Amino acid sequence: MVWIVVTIHLLLSLGLLWASWQAWQLRLVLNSVASKVNGYARACEQGLSVSPPAILIAQTGAAAAKVQYRNLLPQIKRVQLILSIVNRVQGLGKLKGKSKNRSDRYGKRRR
Repeated sequence: MVWIVVTIHLLLSLGLLWASWQAWQLRLVLNSVASKVNGYARACEQGLSVSPPAILIAQTGAAAAKVQYRNLLPQIKRVQLILSIVNRVQGLGKLKGKSKNRSDRYGKRRR
């Protein structure tokens, strides 16, 4: 009877020793993960500390580009108008050329 109690206690103590070892290993892994996350957080903070001046520079450049675009908009409209006129003139030239040499969809010439 005593041997049974001693065996049960021995098995329980071995099980608890194994569980405490696993908890120790888990604590080491969690400490490692926490230190890496803290390192990444510090790196992100250092990277973001530079961004407000860079954002300001980008906003200034974008505002300048918008002003330049507004100044060039009348010229762009004129160029678009000229290109549309040229396109229409070319279309008229193609229509005149088609009336002379009409063909059906199979490539045979009509009379």
